[in-house]
Amino acid sequence: MMNKYSAEREQLNGIGVSPGIACGKAFLHISGFPEYKEEIIAEKSISLEIEKVKRAFEQTSRDMEQIKAQAADSENIDLTGVLDAQILIVADPEFKNQVIDKIESLHYSAIYAFTSSVNDNIELLSRSKDPYMREMIADIETVSNHILKHLLGERHKELTGFTEPAILFASYFNPGEILEMPNLNVTGFVTEKGGPTSHMGLFAKSLGIPAVVAVKANLKQIPSGSKIVIDGSKGIVIINPGNDEWEEYQKISHERQETRLKRFQRIHEIPSATRDSHHVEIMANLDLPTSLDEILAHEGVGIGLYRTEFLYLKRANFPSEDDQTKVYYDIAKKFAPQNVILRTFDLGGDKLTDYFKSEFEINPALGWRAIRFSLDVAPIFEVQLRAMLKASTLKNVSIMLPLITTLDEVQRAKEILERIKRDLRDEKEKFDEKIKFGIMIETPAAVFIADALAKEVDFFSIGTNDLTQYTLAVDRNNKRVAKHFQVLHPAVVHSIKRTVESAHKVGKPVGICGEIAGDPLATKLLVGLGVDSLSMNPASIPVVKGVLPKIEFEDALKFAERILSLASEKDITEALIKDFKDSNLNNSVNKKGELRNA
Repeated sequence: MMNKYSAEREQLNGIGVSPGIACGKAFLHISGFPEYKEEIIAEKSISLEIEKVKRAFEQTSRDMEQIKAQAADSENIDLTGVLDAQILIVADPEFKNQVIDKIESLHYSAIYAFTSSVNDNIELLSRSKDPYMREMIADIETVSNHILKHLLGERHKELTGFTEPAILFASYFNPGEILEMPNLNVTGFVTEKGGPTSHMGLFAKSLGIPAVVAVKANLKQIPSGSKIVIDGSKGIVIINPGNDEWEEYQKISHERQETRLKRFQRIHEIPSATRDSHHVEIMANLDLPTSLDEILAHEGVGIGLYRTEFLYLKRANFPSEDDQTKVYYDIAKKFAPQNVILRTFDLGGDKLTDYFKSEFEINPALGWRAIRFSLDVAPIFEVQLRAMLKASTLKNVSIMLPLITTLDEVQRAKEILERIKRDLRDEKEKFDEKIKFGIMIETPAAVFIADALAKEVDFFSIGTNDLTQYTLAVDRNNKRVAKHFQVLHPAVVHSIKRTVESAHKVGKPVGICGEIAGDPLATKLLVGLGVDSLSMNPASIPVVKGVLPKIEFEDALKFAERILSLASEKDITEALIKDFKDSNLNNSVNKKGELRNA
């Protein structure tokens, strides 16, 4: 068949789901869920095919956790909710058993048993009258493609990097592929499938990648290497633009990127203090290396939360002591003299399928995770603490424990840490003898015993995402109860206040590293509650730093007292919005939530 697209200019229209202009060369990525012919296997091959299926599910579980770790820094509840829903699909034993049953009873090959099972499930869901059930089809297709990738092995094509800016074309992209795009020199993508609320748009927008979906055309006919321009705001795809048009779009794209970088290059000029000189440290949450790291370090931004579990999720086994030491030291050196807070592994049973054959956990958020896991698997915990201590020679590293619920957990961890310090002294290893040791306050249990906990540690960091979830008994990733996840619920606000008071009574600082830290609408309230530092998604730093100097500390204290007297999330939100406007704080940001140039 002759190629439809010649060297002449062509324009395609679709739905813009992630704004911005992107220019690059066309590259076709094969995607979609293929069909396979029936394949019958011999009796002796059954056990081998079943093992393939089990291994593919385990590998996919690890893939999805790695993707979630990559996405975590966005602090986007909708985005992480998508990933958690997909992780539950992989973990569902009925899904895997359905495939295994077909291999055992019908002697299907692993690939055919799997693909036929997936198609059966999709067909069943498509007939459902429940819109929520029909929405699951997209998640099942995404997860199934991950599993199929491992079943196919080398026959499945992976995304690879490009030597020049690329625009990718496909039927659709899964979350993992989109999250990899910034590292592969991909400037935008176009798909045949998707809609205005599709997962692809959610992930693309979180990464700032322009994207157009639902293009009514056979994208396979677009010649590889063609010049492409996409406008993610208008839903336009231009193939083979003229030279003048190409140069104009490139200029627009470059100017927008420069503006984005300038937002960060200005932040060192803005004091991390209120108008009346009350200091509040503004820091960044970090896991994956990004292009902003060097800029943040140069601008004097510290790391309020480094999620170390990504070191485990990105590889086939737990990183060695030397590997961890190097990673932690490199981060400390890059951001020195600013503080870098290393959080110990926040891992759970659902993330450890390859090594710890624990029982399937219906709700891993309430299960074997975080400090519980670390204390139960002491050798792994000890290796990590040794690495953190050895990486602390620049004296800007702090250690933080996640998900504390009891005093005993803190005391046991401290005993292990002190023993390791003695070992390192005996080994003549250098480390920071005065290294700070803190904990995350993420549960009501920790809030209620905060007085006792504060005497054991050097600092608190409040994880408001989990604190809200546990305080309100609501799964923040469940769409059906999403409206009940209210970070400004009076119980959460009072928990923050109580935690701050407990710490300050014994002279210990308190930070916040949850989503609310990066919300400029909440900055005045958090300052008034006495929070000493705010750690957030790097993209939020210029905005929050723009708002902070416009706040009077004494006014913030009175404002917080008024908020604490309110009895509903609705009243609190309305009060924050009204004060934001009345105090002229809204003039600090534009309609896109970005720091104004003025």
